[in-house]
Amino acid sequence: MVLGTQLGKMNITAWASKEEEETDASVNLKMDSLDQQPNNVVEARAAAWEEAEKAKYLARFKREEIKIQAWENHQKAKTEAEMRKVEVEVERMRARAHDKVMSKLAVAKHKADEKRASAEARRKQQAARTAQQAEYIRRTGRTPSSFSCWGWCF
Repeated sequence: MVLGTQLGKMNITAWASKEEEETDASVNLKMDSLDQQPNNVVEARAAAWEEAEKAKYLARFKREEIKIQAWENHQKAKTEAEMRKVEVEVERMRARAHDKVMSKLAVAKHKADEKRASAEARRKQQAARTAQQAEYIRRTGRTPSSFSCWGWCF
């Protein structure tokens, strides 16, 4: 009775119903723990599978990323090599064009020198002819006709 009073039950009927409730509660707790345990095992298995799958696709992604990076590096190297090749060719073309221009300048200078020499020869020849005509005028006192053949008629 003291125990019943402590548990909040005053009579035997209430005490018996309390025992039934405790029995039902302990059975429910056992069932919950049994349900809980397989549920925990399933949850752990699912979590492990999920982690394994994540690890697989992350590893696959990393391998693919490495391949992509290698491809990109290869493409960069090819492009840079091609660029260097083009730069060398441009430099060669520039050197050839420079040589060609310098050659044209040398030819022009040579022709200009020839023309100067020819002009100087004509000037000297004309100066000599003028001197001859002046000498003729001094000797004879007559001016030569405009149509004369000095130089090639003698």
